[in-house]
Amino acid sequence: MTPVNPYKALSDSLQANTHSGDLYLDNSWTFNEDNISDLTEPLAHNTSLTSLGLCTPLHQLQKTGLRSLEMFLRTNTSLKTLYLSCAQLGEVGTAALMGALRDNRGLTELFMNRETMESGAVALAGALALNPHLQYLHLYDIHFTNGAENILAGALASNRSLTKLYIASNQLGDLFGRALGTTLKVNTRLSSLRISGNQIGDRNAVAIGEGLRDNSSHSAGFAGE
Repeated sequence: MTPVNPYKALSDSLQANTHSGDLYLDNSWTFNEDNISDLTEPLAHNTSLTSLGLCTPLHQLQKTGLRSLEMFLRTNTSLKTLYLSCAQLGEVGTAALMGALRDNRGLTELFMNRETMESGAVALAGALALNPHLQYLHLYDIHFTNGAENILAGALASNRSLTKLYIASNQLGDLFGRALGTTLKVNTRLSSLRISGNQIGDRNAVAIGEGLRDNSSHSAGFAGE
């Protein structure tokens, strides 16, 4: 009997729209340039899946594989929640996916853990400025480099779709805290905020508190060292 190829079986299931609801792929799945299309090509046109979790390393993907991921995120309209936990996309991969998020018209929740962002933060800022659908952004243990955190804070000021923002334990510093304090005064859509585990400092924690005070839309906020 010919052994079942799990990647081909997954592809067939997604292609036929028989896999509905949630799909979670843990680190027992290994995607590379040769098999990533088994996931991304059917996902681009799948209409039954609403939540996708990728806790599988994707750092082996190169130009073709990343383009495949990018195209899936640009074209899929049924997926509402995307978890990229421990995906290890790397700087190039993160930037590619955040660029695709700008054009996505279905996703409402994005969760990312343990990545590094520089150009990725620029792409994310563009998505926050132009994507009118994303409502919940969850960034945990993200390493922002070379001023990328300030680009993110500036984008939050102009965003008009986010209602929940979780940015705990990202080592965000004073400049971000100052920018966030200003953002909170003008962004009236954001209603839930979590910023514990950063390095914002007392003075900027006060600025954030003032922003929360002046903006009655926020239900919760916590600034931690």
